[in-house]
Amino acid sequence: MMKTVQCFLFAVLAIGGSFPLLGADEVGYLPEKPSQVIRANFPDAKVTKINRERERGAWYYEVVLNNNERRLEVEVSPEGVIGEIEGKVEFKDLPAPLQQKVRDRVGRGKLVRVERHERRGVARSGKFVALHQPRISYEIKYYNEAGERRELQLLSDQVLELPETVKKVVAERFPQAKIAEAEVEDDEGVLLYSLSLRQDKEWFTAVVSQDAQLVEYEELIAAKDLPDAALQALHKERDWKKSESTRYVALETSLQVVDGKLEPLHDRTYMVTIHRGKEIKEYRFDGRGRETDRTDWFDASDDDGDEDDEGDN
Repeated sequence: MMKTVQCFLFAVLAIGGSFPLLGADEVGYLPEKPSQVIRANFPDAKVTKINRERERGAWYYEVVLNNNERRLEVEVSPEGVIGEIEGKVEFKDLPAPLQQKVRDRVGRGKLVRVERHERRGVARSGKFVALHQPRISYEIKYYNEAGERRELQLLSDQVLELPETVKKVVAERFPQAKIAEAEVEDDEGVLLYSLSLRQDKEWFTAVVSQDAQLVEYEELIAAKDLPDAALQALHKERDWKKSESTRYVALETSLQVVDGKLEPLHDRTYMVTIHRGKEIKEYRFDGRGRETDRTDWFDASDDDGDEDDEGDN
């Protein structure tokens, strides 16, 4: 699961209506809806960790499970929509046509890890939306013959590469940024490239379609660029006034997948993240400056959640 902007270890969510998840007191709490979804889909699993992450402007919980001795990472939104289920599989579990494609690519290199990704929901306009049908993809981690680490994404019988046309869009629209990470997402049959970009010391995301259309992007802004209504609301917030630092981001969405096609959508969302030591809190406003959501304070300690994958396969 690509950590596109920020990944934070979520210790305890102290809000009304939450309850312990599968008795795992040491790893934290989830609100009722996502907890029920985890219980229903993984009744025998044990929770080992809960992270809080954001993808394409949408916050979600990444729940790490031990499910019958198998490690799974499950994305679930506060509304109870499952985003992606990720887990390690054996090479022999790959469909036969994909096995040959992997052999061709790895050659005399070393296969390290094979992951299966089941996509059940996608982030659209800051919220997770359930797909009509789950989408299965695979991620292959390997070393090439020269000893360089590489990753490969596979969807159906396709080897997914980052097209030059997509790179060109990024270079033209964000000339000072570099693509740090890329992930392909199948949204109802429309392939979208979710890109993590770095410019100087700042990170932001952009989403480009397979046919090189800019679907959405984040833009770092100043407080003065917020709508007046949003600024007025923040001036009433004691936490905002006393925050140690603040990050202002505008999420611009120009296209959205509807019934398997990209349709125009002109939407602008403002995200204001305030910091207090290792904790953060986020406010969200629509294009008119009306508050649409906010988080509680939570631990902002970095945690990649990755297990050691050397020699897995």
